[in-house]
Amino acid sequence: VQLLKDNNTLQALSLHIDVPYALQLSSLNKVEVNAPLTALKLERENLLIMNCELMTSSLLPRIKGLHCMLLPEPYPPHLLFLSHPNLHTLTLPLDTAESAIELFTILQTNTTLKALSVEIKEERVYTSSMGTSLQDMLTQSQTLKHFEINNPYSRSRCIPSSFLSFLTTGLRHNTSLQQLSVIIPLNEEMRTFINVISLKSNLTELNLKTILILNESYSNCSWKEKEQIMTSLFYEQVLPAVTNMLQSHTTIRLLRIECRDINNLSSQPNWIEQIQHLYETIFIHPSLEYAQFSPLGGYS
Repeated sequence: VQLLKDNNTLQALSLHIDVPYALQLSSLNKVEVNAPLTALKLERENLLIMNCELMTSSLLPRIKGLHCMLLPEPYPPHLLFLSHPNLHTLTLPLDTAESAIELFTILQTNTTLKALSVEIKEERVYTSSMGTSLQDMLTQSQTLKHFEINNPYSRSRCIPSSFLSFLTTGLRHNTSLQQLSVIIPLNEEMRTFINVISLKSNLTELNLKTILILNESYSNCSWKEKEQIMTSLFYEQVLPAVTNMLQSHTTIRLLRIECRDINNLSSQPNWIEQIQHLYETIFIHPSLEYAQFSPLGGYS
């Protein structure tokens, strides 16, 4: 508190508090922030969520004009942009569909934010209205360069299968995004997603993780059987789609593809051919500077 009050040169602050009751939260309501902060990162570890939210709601209204903000807990989007109209980097957890819709609606016309990372805290956040607002945001935004979706609290850790079409449609019409990081389900819609990526010359960095989401017909399958399905889909659908994407996309610089639960020891002749074809495409690619595929077993 004293640092924020007396310092007149501090521009960036990362505040990490891991003792639940050590923070005198009441003092934050009275602090006068004189430090010319432009970047703020709040972190919590072993701090009660209630206390963390209280810390955030007490401190943020005292600070104006931030350009970069990384928050550990949800905060009303309209209040963020009201106090920080020139925000260009934002990390924000979302715990309701309403807060997500509010954020994406603001960003449809926002002209300053360049990097956005959202952390979806509840599966219920993914509604059709939320998907439509995301689609509209991606379609209309002219300034957003980096977009990341994290799902640390989801059982599958990826966006729902039904939600992928909203993301795909939004990307189809987007002209500004350069970096995308997302975990998507491995299904038929994934191929459409990658095909859209292949047409986006503005997108130069892609960090993609795929996770197999099986429907109820596979509920009685053993883990070994599910692993075999995942491995087959990776080599027969993911790799060919990525290879075709690279052949069409001549401006991409960085590509990371990760597929979970692949059996590295499985091998079929046509799979080896797919890997060789992928490598040949990488070697002659005109712009690719970094490529990572996990796992490719002994072929990587």
